[in-house]
Amino acid sequence: MKGFLAFCSVVEGIVKKAQNINYSNNCTYHLDNKGGNDMPIVQIDLLEGRTLEQKRAMVAKVTDAIVETAQCPAEAVTIIIREMPPTLLGKGGKLRSDM
Repeated sequence: MKGFLAFCSVVEGIVKKAQNINYSNNCTYHLDNKGGNDMPIVQIDLLEGRTLEQKRAMVAKVTDAIVETAQCPAEAVTIIIREMPPTLLGKGGKLRSDM
């Protein structure tokens, strides 16, 4: 839970810093073949173990941050969450499962 709360704090910090940047009033995003919005896309890699409620909260906060900073509609934001076991993540020359 500590890591998730730290992540939320980071997102809030990004939003605060981005508020000082002058953006145009339009979000530039691409259209898919059906005429719908498919950009921006955010990909989040996480170790397994977060609850569905944590992932819902993360998706909501990240969407809010993108909407506010990129000034685009929430419907244009796509978030992909990829979970992995600690046996598939290495850091500092060691597998996370061995730390």
